[in-house]
Amino acid sequence: MHTAADAQSAKPEVGARARAATTPLPQVVAEVAGTLGPRLAAAIAGVKDTRTLRHWQESGEVPHPAGSRLQAALVAILILEAQHEPDEVAAWFTWLNDELSDRSPAAVLRSASDDDSIEKAARSVVAAARAHLVQ
Repeated sequence: MHTAADAQSAKPEVGARARAATTPLPQVVAEVAGTLGPRLAAAIAGVKDTRTLRHWQESGEVPHPAGSRLQAALVAILILEAQHEPDEVAAWFTWLNDELSDRSPAAVLRSASDDDSIEKAARSVVAAARAHLVQ
């Protein structure tokens, strides 16, 4: 049986998933880079150069694996922003996390390369973000 508290705690995730899914990818890139910084956003996307992020924002063309990783990062960012300041959210992405087998959320997302592994990484990172809110 779900309680009102369960529904309330699920709302940030539901809203975050909906927003990330409906936000155009160039804007996803901009929001993730704006919160995490361009270097960390580039690392999550799997690129070495922050100029690539700017190119994606300007051209509107974000390659599939990178876009999916950044969308997953945006979901976690939006969940965490319900209780934390942007600098705390950015730091969370670099911390080793018990929920992620002592890996950082950024490393988990960066290492995902195909649709299945990206989906699994996204679920894991979102669950870790949700668990962080309860602490």
